[in-house]
Amino acid sequence: MAALVRGKFAPGRKHESVNAISRARDPRDGQCDDCADGPAAAKLAVVLPVRLTLVVGERFHRAAAELLEAADCARDLAADPWDFAIRREDLRSHGLTDNDLRRLVVSDYLLHQLETTTSRSKRRVFRQAAEAVLVEGSSFILTAAGEAFLADDQVSSRTAAGATSPCPESQLIPNWDQSERRLTLGNLIVKEYLRSARNQEAILEEFQRQCWAPVIDDPLPPDGEMDPPTRLHDTINSMNRGQTLLRFFIRRLGMAAGWRPATRS
Repeated sequence: MAALVRGKFAPGRKHESVNAISRARDPRDGQCDDCADGPAAAKLAVVLPVRLTLVVGERFHRAAAELLEAADCARDLAADPWDFAIRREDLRSHGLTDNDLRRLVVSDYLLHQLETTTSRSKRRVFRQAAEAVLVEGSSFILTAAGEAFLADDQVSSRTAAGATSPCPESQLIPNWDQSERRLTLGNLIVKEYLRSARNQEAILEEFQRQCWAPVIDDPLPPDGEMDPPTRLHDTINSMNRGQTLLRFFIRRLGMAAGWRPATRS
């Protein structure tokens, strides 16, 4: 397994993206999760780290929105994830302690580096830092395993609450009207489909069924012509095209989809 060893990078190498940190065979099915270029393409999979205690996991979940948003921004812009790294003090504001952060780094859920950006820097600058030494400037990004953990936690929380229960009226969430093929957010029309878009509609139906849970498992049925992660990726790109109110994205290495309101500039 060619993976990061306890959060350290090889000197002189450009940091890998969040989605390319762990490379291994997936024991679930032996198939390629996200290979768009045939059998020779790299296999990406999450190597599950040490299980977190319930208390640390709960505090980690409180910081989920900020950490996942940073990962999404880096992915959307094809940027270095460290450009969107979260500072130690910001994570502590969500209730995480220094020991929580150390455990998350050792468990390969977070990567830790020290920010050395100055007023003369053209972009954010970091240097390697010891795992357990947290100081001013300590900054963190999610690993693929950390991102999968938070996404799974959101799915589990929503399932435990009951996916078939009525959607909360006090919360502004999208609404998919299958009969009209119209997606709305409040009084705003997000997207209307004038012709059939089977895969997009299947995903929207599943989000609607689950009252717009933050993340859902890929609901698309098997199709022998294309591997599931590539098909889901293409479908999500189509859902984002031509509208600016919602942002759909990939989770768990192409095995799940998520959504959020689009960021207003």
